[in-house]
Amino acid sequence: MSMTSSSGKTAKSNVGGHNEELRKRNSTSHGLPLCFSSDIINSGNAYNHYSPNKIFKLGELGSGLRPRGDVQDFYQLKQKWLAIRARTGELFEDTTFSKPDSVYAWYAENKLVQGVTWLRPKDIVDNPKLFVDGVSRFDVQQGKFGDCWLLSSISNLAMHRDMFLRVVPEDQSFEEKNYAGIFHFRFWYCGRWVDVVIDDFLPTKNGKLICVQSGDQNEFWSALLVKAYAKLYGSWGTLDGGFWAEATEDLTGGISTAEYNLTAIFDNMLQDMGKNHALIGCATPAIDANGLKSNHAYAITKVLKYKGVRLLRLKDPFGDEVEWNGPWSDNSKEWKSVPDNVKEELGMRIGADADGEFWMAFEDFQNHFNSVSTCYFNSGSLNKDGKRKWKIGTFDGEWVRGVTAGHNGGKKWGISKGSIDHWGAWLSNSDCLLRPVQNLQYRINLGQPDQGNDKCTVIVSLMQKHQRVNRKIVARLDFMFQIYRMDKPHELPKPLDSNFFESRKAIVISNGQLWADSRSFGCRVELPPGDYCITPILNSKDKEAEFLLRVCSEYLTNMEEWDEQIGLCVENNDSVPDSSKVHSSMDYNDNKSKLQNFEKYANGALEVGWKDLEKVLQADFGEDFREYQCRSMVSMLDKLDSGKIGFREYLGLWNDIGKWRTIFNKYDKNGHGHFETFELRKAVKSAGYNLNNYTLKKLVRLYESNVGKITFQDYVMCALQMKTMIDSSGKNLEGTSTKSATFGLCSI
Repeated sequence: MSMTSSSGKTAKSNVGGHNEELRKRNSTSHGLPLCFSSDIINSGNAYNHYSPNKIFKLGELGSGLRPRGDVQDFYQLKQKWLAIRARTGELFEDTTFSKPDSVYAWYAENKLVQGVTWLRPKDIVDNPKLFVDGVSRFDVQQGKFGDCWLLSSISNLAMHRDMFLRVVPEDQSFEEKNYAGIFHFRFWYCGRWVDVVIDDFLPTKNGKLICVQSGDQNEFWSALLVKAYAKLYGSWGTLDGGFWAEATEDLTGGISTAEYNLTAIFDNMLQDMGKNHALIGCATPAIDANGLKSNHAYAITKVLKYKGVRLLRLKDPFGDEVEWNGPWSDNSKEWKSVPDNVKEELGMRIGADADGEFWMAFEDFQNHFNSVSTCYFNSGSLNKDGKRKWKIGTFDGEWVRGVTAGHNGGKKWGISKGSIDHWGAWLSNSDCLLRPVQNLQYRINLGQPDQGNDKCTVIVSLMQKHQRVNRKIVARLDFMFQIYRMDKPHELPKPLDSNFFESRKAIVISNGQLWADSRSFGCRVELPPGDYCITPILNSKDKEAEFLLRVCSEYLTNMEEWDEQIGLCVENNDSVPDSSKVHSSMDYNDNKSKLQNFEKYANGALEVGWKDLEKVLQADFGEDFREYQCRSMVSMLDKLDSGKIGFREYLGLWNDIGKWRTIFNKYDKNGHGHFETFELRKAVKSAGYNLNNYTLKKLVRLYESNVGKITFQDYVMCALQMKTMIDSSGKNLEGTSTKSATFGLCSI
């Protein structure tokens, strides 16, 4: 099984012997249980060149995060500080994560806790422990921070030992021989597992923790875990406000979906708790009712039917006595008729009235909650429990202004009366005036239906990367995706053109045709086996963002970017004949009229450097090419590494620029001296060269003089870059021309 990555290169899946050496090279002695085992389809940059069980250090190259000082290796630092402690009694103190005197906290007076004292657990209690009597969902009690979205997810996590130990390694404790004031935790970050090192200083006020704490005052795993999560995203302030799905993905590496219509989801939740590996969370609207807190996240810890009654068990991260007080709540009349032994079988905690956990009938649940999120994952136990085992395809991608990003409508959504042209333009629509864009396209293949079904269960997730860690400078953007059926994909163009999208409708539009407003958005659908195209769409022509597209299914067999290869294109009606194919004389005497200015500035040497080339081009074409452009031309055309080009090279350039001027004028329809970047792909194709999206992005970022605009000089540089690359790489061993070259734009 092979995949085509977003760079245009072919990448193989991590199944089989090809990547065994990578696994050995990138694995550590303290390995990570695989989130998706060897069934990750290595189809994009997220996992390119790395074993799927690679654990990155925070800030290490490849981790997706910038270093914040020295990159910290937990095992090296621990050994170092154990030795220091033995000599001096000094403990590790993390200089890469600050301990401020005041912290922003949602439930504090004026939203700010001042006079914070940072204490180690040994200075808070006499006998600190990482764990007391194992791990429980009741070890999580919310403090002053508005981090219910994270803590409810941690409550879910605590119920699954394999996943929990992936995040909270067992190789640390407060035991005398093993304690040096240093701990570490692991989180999934945008496609990678990252190891975060911390010291054990925790925020206190009057000697009491202001962050999460356990029901047992001597237990500190939950507080230290939350500190590590705060460090991952840069500060304690990032904990205030978020989505349960975000936290759960970061704790499991799973894929989340969200439901806002709760009327018919009970059976799905029941199935997810039984057949699938899944965690489920929910949230309330901005209304306090019957003991439920407003705008608050809860963990759903059990779903069942009892004597025809649909019941859910929920856990409030505050873990206090303020709970649901309606039907099936603690001490309600409904429970009084249930024998104690049946209560225990169902999972009802007898006599625990103030632990934050309660039961509700589904009818009451759907009236008091406004969303349910489900996170699907694979267990580290390699699914010996018989539950569904997922395969996941992953692609790193990027919305680039003027290239692959764009939506300029007055309305957030206007597709109901029109269609999207994913190749060149949004089609005319009076209700939806949209900017022409080139949306990225990804093909997936579903091999066979689910057992006992004629369709495949597919979960698709689209994530904006790096938003929380950089949220002061990276806005949370509006985005969505669509799915189209691809019949006979071998007969379809790469990429799909306007004819394809005009002739059919999307079979899936994420979020009911609304733009997403969170870091990620996912949906679960059932599709017949076959081929499909997924198109991620950004609702802004002036914004840029990196994204992670993931597709999860039992029977996902292939995922690739649906894009053409770099190379010479078949001539079409729009093309201008390639000068390289015109057998004109390259003799100096036959071209004296073209080379008069070249001869003038060459001073009889019949070769020019970049300074003289700048003058020659101005004289011949009336165009002011910049220094870096002339330097680049000489570099690309200089076959002798002399720093100069001769008359033959200039003659070829002279012919090309004349041809490219004709093409440029065609796209500069208004005569403004530029065309917009979204036209560049077609303009380069008219010159005879195919681009893929990766190369197009590189060209735009290197050569556009003004944002969104390609001048004639910019276009010449783009066309010359492609011509040079293909001329140098597009020949086979016999020296005859080939039609394509599969490479990234490495030479730029």
